[in-house]
Amino acid sequence: MQIPRAHPGVEAKAKLLQDNNQETYRALADEVFKTPRVGLAILDKLHGIGLNELPSAVSGAIKDKLVYAEMQYRQGHGKPVTEQQVVDLHNMLVKHFGLPAYAMTDKAQVRYIRMHLLQNNPTFMGYGIKDNMKVGDSITEELSPLQAVHLALEVAGEKLMSEDFQVAPGEWKAPEAPTPSPDTPPTFKAVLSTVPKFHEMRDKLVPRANNTTPSEAFDLLGKGLDALGIGR
Repeated sequence: MQIPRAHPGVEAKAKLLQDNNQETYRALADEVFKTPRVGLAILDKLHGIGLNELPSAVSGAIKDKLVYAEMQYRQGHGKPVTEQQVVDLHNMLVKHFGLPAYAMTDKAQVRYIRMHLLQNNPTFMGYGIKDNMKVGDSITEELSPLQAVHLALEVAGEKLMSEDFQVAPGEWKAPEAPTPSPDTPPTFKAVLSTVPKFHEMRDKLVPRANNTTPSEAFDLLGKGLDALGIGR
């Protein structure tokens, strides 16, 4: 099992955040959007489908909302996003694209992936977690807006390419010991040949995505923001 990747670019940009410097937040949002996640990267490279393929006006508007929400949250004026809202966002998209039941997720999978992201991106994903936590303390399910998007994209990537996560909610059991993996994704050929369920999801997702107009894409992304509790 190989999850999740280190995403050093995201961690580097998180270390450069300055409280009132919007440009540093925009750089982090850009990095979260463009950082490769294996399943999503395959759709991008082979089919031209992904966040990096959105019209600049659409992508820019969504990032503007996320940057504003992140800054508000860190200044104590915005609401957190919950793990359940990340689940709701993912499952809304699964239903929209007509994907199989095993593409759905739940809080157990989301929490598992979040904990590994926390290990690999401690500056970014560790923001908001108590510094003085003791053994036995639990981490709340609260996330910042950009943390939630980073987590949601990681969940989507794992659902597309990892057989360990291609299980319907309620049937999944956490693997005992994930194998550390490099940040460089495996080759597309390797993934395509070893993850048969990827083909089934791709065959449903690609035609629907290719027939989506820019205005429909903007509306869908807006619904995604709604799912995370972020105003359009």
